Amino acid sequence: MGKEKTQIVVTPLLRGTFLFDAISTEIFALTLLFFANRIGSLAGVNTIVTIRIVGIGSVFPTFFSFWAARRKILPKNLVLLFAIMCVLWVLGSIVLIVLVPFTNIGIMGISVVAFLVTIVASSLFYFYFSNH
Repeated sequence: MGKEKTQIVVTPLLRGTFLFDAISTEIFALTLLFFANRIGSLAGVNTIVTIRIVGIGSVFPTFFSFWAARRKILPKNLVLLFAIMCVLWVLGSIVLIVLVPFTNIGIMGISVVAFLVTIVASSLFYFYFSNH
């Protein structure tokens, strides 16, 4: 049996995945921070502080994605960890949609973001499992 690879070469496609994630997440985070009142109104959320907290929390993954996109090699488990974080985001989005009485626009917005995060997660899982 051969030794399993512990690192992944950052190909242009993987770099593009991380850049897409970083840029789209940063746009999402800044939108939540600067337009929290308007988003709250459209989504049916009265606690604007919660929207801003999600925005602030969303800034941190962008740092990781920009950092990862600049690397030539990444630890394989780090790619897996980030893919799992994306899945947790999507699952959290589903829970929010089920438990919180959002407006239709709020549900659509959360669903679009969750869909984009699913694309990133799928790509990261692909790179993780295809690099033995």
